[in-house]
Amino acid sequence: MLINMFISSILEFKYGTWRIMFLWLVSGIGGNIISAMFEDPCQVVTGASGAVFGMAGLFAVDMVTDYDRIQRPILRLIFLSAFLSYFVY
Repeated sequence: MLINMFISSILEFKYGTWRIMFLWLVSGIGGNIISAMFEDPCQVVTGASGAVFGMAGLFAVDMVTDYDRIQRPILRLIFLSAFLSYFVY
């Protein structure tokens, strides 16, 4: 949840509360639906991982599109790489 708080606070300041809330809900519901499609039918799927990865995806796109205007881009790149490498492995 700390990672989510860090990423969401940066993005919410830039894009606004309503846009981030909409993306959070859509990516969370979509992630759970897609996860449920590939899981065992008798297994319950819950969690906020789809929403967290949605925020990480927006964070990555924001970093790529505004690389020359953001503060501390190398630190952001290291943070995002560490986050994704932890969960991909």
